[in-house]
Amino acid sequence: MPARNRTLPALASALVAGLLIAGLAACGNDEPERAQDLFRDSLLRYQAQQQRKGAAECLAGLGMVEASAGSPARAARLCGASEAILENLHMELDTLDQADYERTLATLRCQLGDRLDTLLDEGRAMSASAVDDAIHDRSPD
Repeated sequence: MPARNRTLPALASALVAGLLIAGLAACGNDEPERAQDLFRDSLLRYQAQQQRKGAAECLAGLGMVEASAGSPARAARLCGASEAILENLHMELDTLDQADYERTLATLRCQLGDRLDTLLDEGRAMSASAVDDAIHDRSPD
């Protein structure tokens, strides 16, 4: 295989990782709409590349956006979907992402109380099509 053909997948992976990082930066800069667009774009690309850990990171990022946007139930379900993928892979979020994620869960616990566990479980049980519907749904919580 020519060297050019071997570098294309690496470049595509780097591009998608860059979109994810840009989404995290947009969250930190209080740009939720931009963060949401970046996480969605990154999620679609990770799914196309069958990179499940990256997809889980994007779902966690979308959960952070939804939590800050006042949609705690949707946020909790997206977090649950992220957790299900990571548990299946026997992996965790990267350390810095995990810290942001833990803060999001703490916020959601304050907003939802005991209901958080039920919503996380609902997210863990979501099918791929249900997750897709959730990330594009703009109806109120």
